[in-house]
Amino acid sequence: MHLDTLQQLRIEQKLRLAPRMIQSMEILQLPLMALEERLEQEMEKNPVLEVHEPEEGMEPSADAELVDPAEISRDTSDAGDSSADEFSELDLSENSFDADDYLDRPGSSRFRHGDEDPKLQALANTAARETSLNDYLVSQFDLLDLDEETQQMGEAIINYIDADGYLRASFETLSQVSGLPASPERWERALEKVQSLDPPGVGARTPQECFLLQLQAQPEERFVEKEVISHYFDELQNQQYQKIAHQTGFTLDQIRSAVDFIRLRLVLYPGLAVGGSPTAYVVPDVIVEYDEQTDSYKATVPENSLPKLHISSYYRRMLQDSGTDSQTRRYIRNNMQSAQWIIDAIEQRRETLRRVSQAIVDAQKGFLDNGPRFMKPLPMSQVADQLGIHVATVSRAVAEKYMLTPRGIFALRSFFMGGKETDDGRSVSYDAIREKIKEIIDAEDRTCPLNDDEIVVKLKEAGVTVARRTVAKYRKIMAIPSSHKRREK
Repeated sequence: MHLDTLQQLRIEQKLRLAPRMIQSMEILQLPLMALEERLEQEMEKNPVLEVHEPEEGMEPSADAELVDPAEISRDTSDAGDSSADEFSELDLSENSFDADDYLDRPGSSRFRHGDEDPKLQALANTAARETSLNDYLVSQFDLLDLDEETQQMGEAIINYIDADGYLRASFETLSQVSGLPASPERWERALEKVQSLDPPGVGARTPQECFLLQLQAQPEERFVEKEVISHYFDELQNQQYQKIAHQTGFTLDQIRSAVDFIRLRLVLYPGLAVGGSPTAYVVPDVIVEYDEQTDSYKATVPENSLPKLHISSYYRRMLQDSGTDSQTRRYIRNNMQSAQWIIDAIEQRRETLRRVSQAIVDAQKGFLDNGPRFMKPLPMSQVADQLGIHVATVSRAVAEKYMLTPRGIFALRSFFMGGKETDDGRSVSYDAIREKIKEIIDAEDRTCPLNDDEIVVKLKEAGVTVARRTVAKYRKIMAIPSSHKRREK
């Protein structure tokens, strides 16, 4: 075998994200409470970054203004020419920096009210933010060796898994919202990868599927339990154990043993084991108000939702002081640059969130005026094209964010959904179809309730054509029992 060493020229394109861009994307994706924690951490690491707390009735002083970017980059020869050098120098300076050196200096807003900073003390007494189920799933899913399409589909699925572990969005909705192919086979393949993650049962669409997924994860074969759940789930719910035993050929003791295993070893809501029960208290990131004069809704991001950050005037003066040595100058300059990036990223987050929210409000005015039946199909790609940004930016902007509207508090992502056209050409969302099904069932005669086929006919009369299995699926999602269980004597 002959080995040669050759030199070749090759032209290729690579996408490299700058640290500043990565930081902006991370901050955009954080919900309000997590962002507050992130800012507290940044303030602990960066002595230049401070919270401006003006006295009552006083306007911010000139010293509280943001530093001129030109001032930060002045004498850049000291810091090196490349961005990589700047970041390596920043790491070195942080490693050699003692936080105690600046705690007692004048100008620091951290310790003006005594020996302890009340903000840091409150942070120390606050429970750490729990890892959400979605974050937990993403951390596992990223380790799988998948093709790009399956990876994107899996991430879209994880984004729509509720806190209890269930996937309640249809493949049609996921396809329309994400802009990915609508092939059910491809989505099913991606869902199988998600359902292989921990905790067992996550990503299920029904309790029956949830139990079966948990059985697959058991170290031993549970044939009786699998048979009962797969083919006699309704009888299991109704405790018709004699009927199950008669039809399966298993003994009554085997059936009761299987029931005990299901009750003791399988969980109905696997997601709650990771993220805990859903938090009852929600801080809205966006507030929507109705303007009677223009008959429109306006989305705003509260100005007081986050602390006002600025660059310390004390360190600005140190940077301008000719007596400050070059190493200290470099350290201050790097921290000023980092602080300015944080401030810019927060402002960019605020503006992006406002623009995305306003686009949602404009598109879903019918819902805000008249309720869930008037929710329109809204893919993320539509908002992205309207605002001239990437779909991924829209996805990050709405992740774990909430909007306070005249109709209550809603997750921003709940406004993005698929739908279909009615017989008269109108677009109707899947949520609106579910609401219509519920309305039909609520108005039925309980002594002779409608079966799924009859509900299909009622929907057809309203101009909505759906299959019987779709009605059955939506009815189960809304926890509405079958017609014979709804019958009242």
